[in-house]
Amino acid sequence: MIDSIAKSFRVLVVSGDASVVSTVLAVTAANGWLAEIAPDAWDALDKVYVASGFDLLVLDLPKHPSEGLQILRTLRRFRPTLAVVLIGYSGDIERKQEAIRMGVSDYLVRPIEDSELELAIRRNLRAVASPQPFERICGYKSLRSLLQSVKEEAEKNAIALALEQTGWNRKAAARLLKTSYRSVLYKIEQYRMSSPHRSAVPVAERTQTGMAELEEGMEAGKPAFEFQRAGSTRSD
Repeated sequence: MIDSIAKSFRVLVVSGDASVVSTVLAVTAANGWLAEIAPDAWDALDKVYVASGFDLLVLDLPKHPSEGLQILRTLRRFRPTLAVVLIGYSGDIERKQEAIRMGVSDYLVRPIEDSELELAIRRNLRAVASPQPFERICGYKSLRSLLQSVKEEAEKNAIALALEQTGWNRKAAARLLKTSYRSVLYKIEQYRMSSPHRSAVPVAERTQTGMAELEEGMEAGKPAFEFQRAGSTRSD
């Protein structure tokens, strides 16, 4: 019975919306599940990296369609068995389909009801209580191959998240990541990343800007990039 073991489960709630947080906390408290709150993606990554004992992620997606799933991509890499319940918006078909491709089975549409959320959490906790073979879960034959993929994916997603939060201002993203501007340019080129707003810029201007950035990145060589927790008002 799920009720006989449910009190040992830990839930991480990622949301900056007070109404969503209060709904999730009410459901978890009623069932004896332990819940922690992360107001943003950076705080969520910190919590999961430091304390890997979370069994379920409740992720409240931002309204802007270009945001929200980077954290899920990162967490899926080094926590492939982490159960996830997404809370989004009606009509957000693209993010819903992408989340399903990443193995998310429950996508709840705002406004959410307590009973609806509780059922979604219970479904995912049942899956947690029935572990499956490592290779079947994440598609990797060894822990080493998983860790290598995690390192690359975490680096790429950290850059993408910083670029999203700074509106693709590369210098601001470099400051947020605590690395050099040229390192960010090099990594953008290495991972073939492109701004979602790039199509709005005239082709000639994009070409000129892109060549200048590529030259700077090439001149910089291949600087090592280490994923670091960023935060302009926090100290490590």
